[in-house]
Parts: sequence; structure tokens; C-alpha cells
Amino acid sequence: MPKIVDHAAYRDALLEAAFPVLARRGLACPIRVIAKETGVSTGTLYHYFPNKRVLFENLAELKARQQIEAASALSARAPDPITLFSQMMDMVFAGRDEITGLILLSVDIMRQKDTAQSRSFFRAYFNTYAEALAQLLGISTDRAHVIIACADGLLLHGWIHATEADLKRRLGLFGDLVKGWLEGNRLEGIRLENGKERHNA
Repeated sequence: MPKIVDHAAYRDALLEAAFPVLARRGLACPIRVIAKETGVSTGTLYHYFPNKRVLFENLAELKARQQIEAASALSARAPDPITLFSQMMDMVFAGRDEITGLILLSVDIMRQKDTAQSRSFFRAYFNTYAEALAQLLGISTDRAHVIIACADGLLLHGWIHATEADLKRRLGLFGDLVKGWLEGNRLEGIRLENGKERHNA
């Protein structure tokens, strides 16, 4: 009986195996080297990913999906947005190497392949992240974009020179700023709800 291959699962497995190679070597790493280090043939990689831009885009989409699913799972158990955000920041700190690798690869893409297609991909990619974050925390997508940009900046700053303790402390300070937004949202919601109740009384 012929072997049944789950192509979507196999593609994701290839991406997981290729990610540490790309994160370590950068986008300049040849496909043949990526194939060798992931233990597959060059032809197999080209079958799923015709070029490194497509490989990166599939990888970024996989990681975004995983991170959004993880945040959604936290949301199901968190009693309020402030607690949820604290847990999400812990998740960011724990996954700092992976997220920083994606940031650096994103810079590589834009340095080497700054095209309308690349910009369109990143616009959609960050909008997906921001919309998910906005929905989970009950904030505007503009505020969600600011949160993403600041968190990415802190991670990149930490990769360049900060110690692990420095990065954790600075992410905590950033978290305190965002919690101020979230607390303001909560109080505004209570005020509006109370006003509605008074109007209906």
C-alpha cells in the first residue's frame, strides 16, 4: 500500500527544521546548505519552497499561527486582559531567541528583496498579528501595532547588547506601560456601562 503523506504537516516539519539554520546563518545561506543541515535533499526543499523568500514567508506564517494559538490558549484561562498581557510577555521572554531570529530574517528579506510583494506580505503579516492582539486584549489595532513594534524593538535591543536580566526588566517596564492602557480601557468600560445603566434606569 502506498505511503500516505500529510503534505501540510511535512511542510511544517521542514520549516521547523530549517528555522534554526536560517536564524543562525541568515537569508544568505544557500538552499543546499539549508537542505544538508535539515537532513533532506535540495530537491525536496525546492518542491515545497521554490525560493528562500517563499521559505521565509511560510516560516513566518507558521510562527505567527503558533504564537497566536498560544496566546489564545492563555486567553481562555486568564481572568482579565491585564493578567493575559503579563502571561503573554512571559511567553515573549521565553521565546525571545525565536522571535529575534524572525526579526533578523525580516530585515534580511527587506535588505535583499525590498519589493512591492515583500512589503505587501509584511503588511498583511503584521496586520494579522495586530488584529489578533487587539481582539485578545480589547484594544485598537493601532495600539496593538505599537505594542508589537515596541516588543520587537526591545528584543532586538536585547540581542545587540542587553543581558538576560536587563531584557527581562525592560520587558517588565514596557508591560507596566501597556497595563496602564488596559486599566484605562477597563475603567472606561465600567464608566460607559454605568452610564448606560443610569440612562436605562
